[in-house]
Amino acid sequence: GRDTSVDNNLVGSWPNLSASFRDWQGLWFKPGADGMLSNINFSFAGKGFVVPPFALPVSQAVRIDNADVVISDSIFTDNGQTALFSKDTSTTIVRSQFSRGDRALESENSVLHISDSSFDSFTNSRGPLFIKDKWPLLQNISYQNNTPNMPYLEGVNIVNQTAIMSESENYLVHALKVSSTGVLYIQPDVSVYLPVFGIIEVGGSLQALGTAQKPINFLPYPASVNW
Repeated sequence: GRDTSVDNNLVGSWPNLSASFRDWQGLWFKPGADGMLSNINFSFAGKGFVVPPFALPVSQAVRIDNADVVISDSIFTDNGQTALFSKDTSTTIVRSQFSRGDRALESENSVLHISDSSFDSFTNSRGPLFIKDKWPLLQNISYQNNTPNMPYLEGVNIVNQTAIMSESENYLVHALKVSSTGVLYIQPDVSVYLPVFGIIEVGGSLQALGTAQKPINFLPYPASVNW
């Protein structure tokens, strides 16, 4: 439990208090580690801790640094600022639920696969998923009650691969580059939203093949801004 009179101490149980965000720190996978998390309920983590060499604490319920982690059939709810952070990793998430908080997942320079999972009630203005550097594989994802209901792509570079924006999905793109060795397919009924200064740079191949019944939409986000 938590001792609310001494912020940094976690002791005993709390018969008169309810559990809440940031009651405990969470899990930290260090470089070279690996893990398999299956059928777990993970709540109330994300108490701030310092990641050297940085001085300011971060609030991450699960942090994965240069490690390989597979998560399946699990529930993450009411965690800290970010439920799961991955950097320089291979992270696979299958049949899992994430709900309530600021951001569900932040991925930097990581191989990220998410399938058959849901993200509900995250309040970050960039959406529940913040993805940087590498293109993710997202399949059968459900978004509900988020601000907004789509992943955010920041500085993603498609290199030596074929990336697909799946039919009827939405994407919030700040910066996306298709390199000379990359291919981006945008399927019918996809909506690509771009904030102020949003850009898609194509040096390889872009195949945006909508139909009269299911056009592809490129739109500003929010609707009042220019891009």
